[in-house]
Amino acid sequence: MKAETNVESTDSLTVSAPGKVILFGEHAVVYGRLAIAAPISLRSYLKSDILREQDTPQVTLSMPDLGMQQTWTISELPWTVAMKVRDKPEADLATALEPDLTNAISWFLSKTSPELKKKKHHFEAQLAFLYLYMLLCSPNDNSYTYTLTSEIPIGAGLGSSASVSVCISTALLLRSGHLQSVRCLEDEESKQQSLDAINRWAFVGEMCIHGRPSGLDNTVATMGKAICFSRPGGGQQMKTAALGTIPELPLLIINSNISRSGATQIAKVRDARDSDPKRVDRLFDTIDRVTLLAIIKLTETVRDEKTLATLVHCLGELIQINHRMLAALGVSHGRLERVRHLLDGRKLAYTKLTGAGGGGCTISLLRAEGEALTETLQQLDEEGYSSVLTSFSSEAVKISVDENVE
Repeated sequence: MKAETNVESTDSLTVSAPGKVILFGEHAVVYGRLAIAAPISLRSYLKSDILREQDTPQVTLSMPDLGMQQTWTISELPWTVAMKVRDKPEADLATALEPDLTNAISWFLSKTSPELKKKKHHFEAQLAFLYLYMLLCSPNDNSYTYTLTSEIPIGAGLGSSASVSVCISTALLLRSGHLQSVRCLEDEESKQQSLDAINRWAFVGEMCIHGRPSGLDNTVATMGKAICFSRPGGGQQMKTAALGTIPELPLLIINSNISRSGATQIAKVRDARDSDPKRVDRLFDTIDRVTLLAIIKLTETVRDEKTLATLVHCLGELIQINHRMLAALGVSHGRLERVRHLLDGRKLAYTKLTGAGGGGCTISLLRAEGEALTETLQQLDEEGYSSVLTSFSSEAVKISVDENVE
């Protein structure tokens, strides 16, 4: 049995969490049908280093991928407002933002970093970090530097903000003593309780960034499991069910580098349904059947290479059907169809759009690798696409200790 590692004696630790893809069910899920989200091997990383010799305690958030580093003197943060808010039950704090605290932090950031108004991602990251920091940590805290890096593209529908929120939540729960050991995710007795706490506070971080998130992305990033979900409508809460561990099949994510608005694509589908409800509902029902079949296939046991090949083929056909239904809804894009033409036309992969569509990314379940795939990826690169090889993942949020730090 591994010895407990006290957080207070740990000078340096790193937290990581996965991104995600919507595998099946986009758009149809808005109208009560099923969808599947799955974690991928691309991850975000947050390194937390204690600085023991500073006379004036400070906290630094560094995001080198975005060219951002900001240091705050801890005593100058708006603690008066935070302490009033912290008197409320945690159940309330973890389900809705407190306007007094968000306003106080926003005002503080506008005074200390006026240029943030023009840097949306910088502002959102700093707001989410400070909001969680001030609810979980102390005005008498030690000095720390938090350094965030990520393999997940921003704004591509791959759960980058949720992955980051899970990392921030975990690191701050550890540094504040709410999670008392860096081994808390290895102890079967306390693991689920720790994961639930991480997920609750990661959802708060997501609220700081997105306003009204579904909670799906942070749950996938925390638990590291594929999830089947639906939105019943009528203001009811989203229903979720874990599918458990799925095979780590190879995936290719292609970014069209066409910016898209999820709200615009959702509105387009709504207008189409208003114009021809029978046709659009038939498309939704087909997507729902595809998703149900995918759930069955993903929960079957893979015993050998033959059953694995059968799984890839079956999932691949379902992926292609799902994409055709989404294209019929009008949410594809010429750049996405170009990817399908090259990859699927050359029998290299099974491809569909992922997320809202209208741009953004495709996901491809790979059928073949080698020279033909390399040449196709080079061609896509020359046409202005960007690509990353990844896979489905079963790794949840992770905590590691830098053993080289004394």
